Amino acid sequence: MAVASPSLGALILICVLLAAERLRTRLETADADGTLTDREITEALGHVRAHSVDRGEDRAVLVVQVAASSWAQCYSYTELSTRTVQARALEECGG
Repeated sequence: MAVASPSLGALILICVLLAAERLRTRLETADADGTLTDREITEALGHVRAHSVDRGEDRAVLVVQVAASSWAQCYSYTELSTRTVQARALEECGG
């Protein structure tokens, strides 16, 4: 019985999902004291540019576009008070 191979589109989507998770982990690791500083964010993002950074009293929310090949997806990364970072795929990247 032949096994169907995944389509190129599915492989690209998997690459984007993995890249988004790696970025979430880097942000979480960079958060040394429960507050992501500009320097920690810059170091975690590397060559990726944030679309926006919104700082509240107790957290930061970043919107970052993650891309692989011709596929791009924006994610919101929210710093939580538990020193963890939550990632959520967005419908649109915004302005």
